[in-house]
Amino acid sequence: MNIEQRFAATGLVTSGRKLTGIAAPFNVETRVNGRRERIAPGAFADSIASGHDILLLADHSPARVLARTRNGSLKLEERADGLHFEATLPDTPTAAEVRGLAEAGSLGGMSIGFSPVAETVEGGV
Repeated sequence: MNIEQRFAATGLVTSGRKLTGIAAPFNVETRVNGRRERIAPGAFADSIASGHDILLLADHSPARVLARTRNGSLKLEERADGLHFEATLPDTPTAAEVRGLAEAGSLGGMSIGFSPVAETVEGGV
């Protein structure tokens, strides 16, 4: 399975052990490998509805789990502007590090990992 990654410079908010923000904004054009790309509304709807366990990881590392949908510590919701998340972080060194960086404003946003399932080419080029 091909896992791709994208970064979005979005504000992260902390409150106690909660971390919230936009994981992936919709309709924001980025350039990836010389191509223009944007995430359309509805892109995550099937994944969220599937009930599959979705993980929030530090640095895309499966050894650094911060939250997951299976146990309710990660909540995901598509809204008009993007994929929003709310995570209740565990009492671990990794979570404390992430929380501290977010509180200090040192994290610039989120990076998502995904398996692309469809591509739409607009404008023919």
